[in-house]
Amino acid sequence: MTQSQPSRDLSTNGHSSSTVPPSEPSPASSPSKSRKAPVAFGASVLPGDGSSMLPYMHLLESLKTTKRTGWINESIPLPESIADHMYRMAMITMMIRDKSIDRHRLLQLALVHDLAEAIVGDITPMDEIPKARKQAMEAAAMDRIALELVPQTTHADRGRELVALFEEYEGRTTAEARLVKDIDKYELVLQTFEYERRHEGTKRLDSFVVADRQIEHHEVKVWVEEALAEREAWWASRSPALVLPPKRSAEIVEEVVSTLTNGHAPP
Repeated sequence: MTQSQPSRDLSTNGHSSSTVPPSEPSPASSPSKSRKAPVAFGASVLPGDGSSMLPYMHLLESLKTTKRTGWINESIPLPESIADHMYRMAMITMMIRDKSIDRHRLLQLALVHDLAEAIVGDITPMDEIPKARKQAMEAAAMDRIALELVPQTTHADRGRELVALFEEYEGRTTAEARLVKDIDKYELVLQTFEYERRHEGTKRLDSFVVADRQIEHHEVKVWVEEALAEREAWWASRSPALVLPPKRSAEIVEEVVSTLTNGHAPP
């Protein structure tokens, strides 16, 4: 079982133990060389006077306008935003029938799980940012949201609630948090095929559908299998050349090496 992350001190002095050290560059000033997606403009939202809700509301716009990095890296035209992704996840939570699950909590987790990306952007493995660094950046972003952008004089408790939800999701400390992670993967499988179909088979995005092997919740497993079956049937309706089972890069390299060593390579 994953241990819960210790709660950070969200005192009103604006400091917390998770804040990114000043000596390290911020994501906005020093993006990875491989990053293709712009850093979310939410990083530039200024704190209010402690009573205005406007800074928090302006931050949320960043979720609507910041595109998901993986699709930008694949040159998908008009790719979905972070908010697009989270909205469908939220709607999916409403379809869960498991009575052991708190659906209200599930909905809250779906809406908050990527909130930090309004400031740090959608960081992917292609950005070559170490996992610990990414976690620190996102935790610091959540602290900033809770302490500086949510009005402290009237809604400080709601800011703390946002951080608690984020930590619950990141730590996978509850059944609801683990289920939201499954829904996150399911939504990605859906979007992957929808882009493949929209582009009429000119793009095959196999690397985005490997998450199906890691689904835990029985309801989501059924949905993922249904989505993958739809995708497989659609590709099967295309040219046979397009429906070869996807293979990992290592397997392809191994086959090429085998062919060369068996004397089948061109002179």
